[in-house]
Amino acid sequence: MATTPLRYCAAAVPYTVGLFISTGYWFASSTSFANPAVTITRSVANTVSGRRLADAPWFILIQPLGATGATGTMDWLPHKPDQK
Repeated sequence: MATTPLRYCAAAVPYTVGLFISTGYWFASSTSFANPAVTITRSVANTVSGRRLADAPWFILIQPLGATGATGTMDWLPHKPDQK
């Protein structure tokens, strides 16, 4: 019996996103600024992983642009034959 590769398994998406965010937080110096609320909080907090408040608008502006670029890349990549 053939198995479906994990990259085509829709049920794995929530776990994959959670794992990506967790690894970005724990193992990257940026702490994965994927959420504007985290960006704002880190900008006003005096922590090692914080950012300057003046830089927060740039992080927040770039986040939707990155999401748009990722969506465009996913549309450009080849799909499984039985999908769009």
